[in-house]
Amino acid sequence: MTVLFGRKTPVPVICGVCGRGAGAHGYALRDYSRVLWLCDDPGCVEQASKVYNMKTRDLNDYERKAFNEAIGHSADAIFESVMTVLWEHGAQNLNELDADKFDQLKRAATQNEKLQEAMAYFQNAFAYSLRRQLDPSQTPF
Repeated sequence: MTVLFGRKTPVPVICGVCGRGAGAHGYALRDYSRVLWLCDDPGCVEQASKVYNMKTRDLNDYERKAFNEAIGHSADAIFESVMTVLWEHGAQNLNELDADKFDQLKRAATQNEKLQEAMAYFQNAFAYSLRRQLDPSQTPF
């Protein structure tokens, strides 16, 4: 096992365990192996070898369960925020929504603080669920 410490690249790189932004940590089996970049969370560093060798099908199962858990915790806030943006920008009837109005709504949604908070909560819940599932010492509830 080789644990690497390096610089962030200008290209966004995500943590190979939880999907958050990667930091200066990486995991590879040996020199010149592909690198699994990691965030700074100790749980991700600890689970890197398990994820590195995991079959895609198995990782997809973990991700699907994490997504379902995260959306269960954050769907109300996300939906409420989107509906507020629609309502505040005069989109009470979606049948009348044209491309220009849709672009305006997308810009408004990206600037909506409550929606940003709800999405950040979703990301954190997703990452937490993945780390919890991968760590055998964690209780399943």
